[in-house]
Amino acid sequence: MAGGYWNFSNEFKPLFNTWSLGLEEQFYFLIAITFSFFQRFKISKEFIKKVFLLSFFISLIASGFGAIYFQSANYLLLIGRFWEFAIGIYAAYLAKKNLKWITNSITNICFLLIVIIPIAIPIETSRYAPNPFLLIPLIGVLVICASENKSVSTYLLSSKVFVYIGLSSYAIYLYHQPLLAFTRLNSFNGLNTLETFYLVLGSFLIGF
Repeated sequence: MAGGYWNFSNEFKPLFNTWSLGLEEQFYFLIAITFSFFQRFKISKEFIKKVFLLSFFISLIASGFGAIYFQSANYLLLIGRFWEFAIGIYAAYLAKKNLKWITNSITNICFLLIVIIPIAIPIETSRYAPNPFLLIPLIGVLVICASENKSVSTYLLSSKVFVYIGLSSYAIYLYHQPLLAFTRLNSFNGLNTLETFYLVLGSFLIGF
């Protein structure tokens, strides 16, 4: 990690992507300790909401600052990622609400935001993630989670194929790095596009 997250040498480290597991464990540990403290001293729910919201905005601002000045640290540390985890928690909460004001059109627009924005962003800009710009597709995720309508997008996302991919996505993510890294370590000429494609496909098969 001395050369930064995007250093070429990291492509040869089979377990390099497990940093995300450590980040998740930090988040869940912090949340568990914090809420245990609040429960122990009978802190009001309103105060807890304010603390959570304040933490969200501090993390969001920190990610914007870090995206400019400290890309590697911003990418890897919890301070810049907390707000993303927080949105995930809120999405799970909204999924049980089924807000009736969210129409089919709104849901479909949000789905398009989720699909188009990542495609429109050049891959080189990934070194600036996370940053506040990612709020746009993530808000789209929140809206879709909270909707109760049967729009095209909700029908598509709730299909067995997408659900299965979603359930397997993290396993695929964990497997792809060892497959690519070990192959690179045993390759004299590096990997071409076709070989990389087959290895990524292999990670999908193993992940499923």
